Amino acid sequence: MRETHVIVMALASELEEVAEFVRKANRRHHLKALLVHADLDERWIAQMLDRADLRTLRNLLVHRSHEQPRRVLDAWKNGSQDDLIADAVALGDRIIVLTCALERIEVPWHTLRALENMKKAWRTHFEIASDGSYIHWPDADVHLDVEALRVAIDPKARQAARLQFQRKGQSFGRAIARLRKEREIRQTDIPGLSARHMRRIEGGEVFPRTSSLEKLAEAHDMALASYLDELANLQKKAG
Repeated sequence: MRETHVIVMALASELEEVAEFVRKANRRHHLKALLVHADLDERWIAQMLDRADLRTLRNLLVHRSHEQPRRVLDAWKNGSQDDLIADAVALGDRIIVLTCALERIEVPWHTLRALENMKKAWRTHFEIASDGSYIHWPDADVHLDVEALRVAIDPKARQAARLQFQRKGQSFGRAIARLRKEREIRQTDIPGLSARHMRRIEGGEVFPRTSSLEKLAEAHDMALASYLDELANLQKKAG
């Protein structure tokens, strides 16, 4: 067995036929996922796993639709298995998410304001994007991706996200300032934005909202899309 990234798909009723191969791949740490299609009543899934001596696999995903395995396979193909969602369930005081690498992430509702403030009746009503890029609660219009979920429970991820946001804000702010100066526009010449707020935006202290960007584009006599394209070009030139 030379493959180091092994994904096995099997029917629950036929697990015994692939059990030896699965155990061998798992012992060698090559097994990335065992995707079991529940072609039996759920009451018998545990029995089939026990019958095949596959009781303690961490990389196990039991499914009834084709959506979850397709997301897992596509994610591994694209190398994005750690950042995309395979499946999720709202359970009690938290939501439990499986990434396409079958990492389990448990996020208590209270750790994210958007989830904590959501009506309890809405919490179980969510959709997973077809490519696994986010979870969407349509009733509350809340979208969350894997990074946001990790940040909610992991202090290190939260610090990394804060630093990334800071760098992004500083780069974006410098581009805004450069374009403004190239057009010979003063900070006091932006209708609807105070000079103080402009200093904070250009200094990277705050990331401008869409409404602020629209005001900046108008002050530069540009459409918003063209203004954003120009800022992106300036950021690329700055490296």
